[in-house]
Amino acid sequence: MSRRSNITSLHLDDANRRCSSLLRDDFDHLRKSVGKRQARRHRGASNTERRTIVSRLNCCTNYIRKNNNNDTNPQKEEITTYDERNHLQVMFQLEGSVWPEVLPYCLTNTASAAVLWYSFNKRGVHFDISQDANGYMASLLSFLVVSRVRMIYNQTMFSRDCLMKLCKSSEELIQTAALLTAHNDSILARKWRDDLAYMTILLLKQTMCALRNHSELLKIGAKDLTADAFNRDTEYFQKPNSMAYQMRKHIMKIRLCDKLKGRMLKEKAGKEEFKLIGYIDQYTAAFNDLEGLARTRFPFPIVQMARTILVIWLMFLPFGLVHNEYPLWGICMLIFLLTFGFLGLEYVSVGMDDPFGTDATDFDVFFLAEITFEHIYVMIFNVDGQDAVDGLMRKVKKPDTEDVPL
Repeated sequence: MSRRSNITSLHLDDANRRCSSLLRDDFDHLRKSVGKRQARRHRGASNTERRTIVSRLNCCTNYIRKNNNNDTNPQKEEITTYDERNHLQVMFQLEGSVWPEVLPYCLTNTASAAVLWYSFNKRGVHFDISQDANGYMASLLSFLVVSRVRMIYNQTMFSRDCLMKLCKSSEELIQTAALLTAHNDSILARKWRDDLAYMTILLLKQTMCALRNHSELLKIGAKDLTADAFNRDTEYFQKPNSMAYQMRKHIMKIRLCDKLKGRMLKEKAGKEEFKLIGYIDQYTAAFNDLEGLARTRFPFPIVQMARTILVIWLMFLPFGLVHNEYPLWGICMLIFLLTFGFLGLEYVSVGMDDPFGTDATDFDVFFLAEITFEHIYVMIFNVDGQDAVDGLMRKVKKPDTEDVPL
């Protein structure tokens, strides 16, 4: 499946026009089939027709990602996919694999092992290296490397859960708001829903931009990191919290604004507003967890110990194994596999340490955001119609929107 992320732009120019024409066709079809009033309110559309609209919006989004060519640092074109039943494909696939990084070290260590074996068995050169010391170092190294991989894997899965909470909270917020206010078809109600959807999209964009920007800063390094870049990174993480506060104020207009008070909701107990605010609370909680994970690096002493012991152990591993009665092909295969296993796990932990970047195995955060945008457009279309979706898309595609990179 083709994917394109976008850190500096999510332009919807041609795709918006195409999406508008698709929505117009569906709108005209609904008008002919269920009548003018039902088509305008979108309450007479069947499930099949609505699924058709969703599928067409999905095709439109694929068109957006296919024609979005102004990304300064795009995600890999292809998702790292594999067939678990095809053993050869899993073993030798290069996309998303550690083979390109590890293979040179494996060949170098294997060649040194072959030279040492020839010197020991053919030339009579002896090496006094204890097998016990080699085993002790292997046990310690196994604990450090495997423990690090396990901890980073748990953090990665937690980050994935937080990203899904961000997207699902945004969808549930707009869906619940649309359901609670669908009976009000006034201009003020339409504008209230449109503004809430617009701010939700901005909130999600700001969040993904903050995560991607911080990932790029990590690649720069602490020595090359300037004060302006650090301040910009801090500003990126401040924007979602500020936008969440503005959304809470916008939701409370239902009770505080004289023009909307008592008109937007059927119930007057005031619980509906707090239910909507609860989705924002879920969003901010997941965002704060992601910010904490992104800003907290893995403890350097553990990384230093594991890396140092790994390099020394791999260098002296052939010296300890040549004493055993292995044939040449046996010791070469053993050294190759041990080097690939331990060094490969180290590269896996390095790649998973920052899951918000642009590597093939990282999360495509803008792809997840685009899917959420699709769902929001469909919800607004079902309640307020085609014109509301067109207006929302026009606002979203503006490059100067809230100073958010689009």
